[in-house]
This record gives sequence, structure tokens and C-alpha cells, in this order.
Amino acid sequence: MSYILDALRRAEADRDRERGQVPGLHTLPSSGREASVAAGRRGWLPWAAGGVLLLGGIGMGTWLASGPQEAPAPAPGPATQAPVQALLAARSPA
Repeated sequence: MSYILDALRRAEADRDRERGQVPGLHTLPSSGREASVAAGRRGWLPWAAGGVLLLGGIGMGTWLASGPQEAPAPAPGPATQAPVQALLAARSPA
């Protein structure tokens, strides 16, 4: 029963505070705990978002700074002159 009465008194005190009335004899003092708990829950979100953005920026900068990866030059194979000689033989008038 006392829980219900306490809740009713708090609700009445909140209404009085919203109206801007002068606190009465039975008005309960407001605790700043609710406001600090709500602010504490939201306080970590900007820090987490900033950390994620920072890590993303570092990763993107590293990726862009590495530049395009060049493929290694192919190993030189044996030089073949046979097709060129066959072309020359076919062109020359005999």
C-alpha cells in the first residue's frame, strides 16, 4: 500500500513542478538520479560512434595509401624467330 501512496505523491509532486507551483509541505524532493542515469546511458553512444568513425578512417587511409598493387612482370620466355622468318620468306619475291 505504501508503494502506491509513494507513487501517487511522486506523480503529484511532478505535476506541481511542471506547473511551476511552490512546493508544499508534503512535496518530495526531486532526485537528480533519474536525469543522471538517462544521461549516462546516452553518454557512451557518441564516443562509440566516434571510435568507429576513427577506426574506419584509419583503415580507409591505410588502404588508399598502399596504392594499386602492381602485378609482377612476366618472366621472359624463350625468344622465337621462326614466325618472323616464315613471314619474311612468304613476302620476298622468289
